[in-house]
Amino acid sequence: MPHSYFKSVIPLTNNILKIEMSNNNRIWLNFSPLMYTTRFWPLQDQAVFQSVKIDGSFLVFGKKVRIGATEIMDLVLFSGSWAYKNAEMADRTAEIQGDRQ
Repeated sequence: MPHSYFKSVIPLTNNILKIEMSNNNRIWLNFSPLMYTTRFWPLQDQAVFQSVKIDGSFLVFGKKVRIGATEIMDLVLFSGSWAYKNAEMADRTAEIQGDRQ
């Protein structure tokens, strides 16, 4: 069985994904600024965004978008304020948005 880098993924409101990695690190990734790119435009449809599932080492949004662990980490490392790597900051953001889970 192939190794999965993702443990869980939860689509939150405001186009944010809460991703738990297999090493128990958590990432809150805001896709709002990315949805206007050619790569991620299908995620503007909330039904597609909310359909996210784990398929091996990929996050899959229906048949529209597949994102691998390497690409997720690139988005986290190079996205600036789009990704919340600090759990306290992410928890506070989720609390403000009413998405605390």
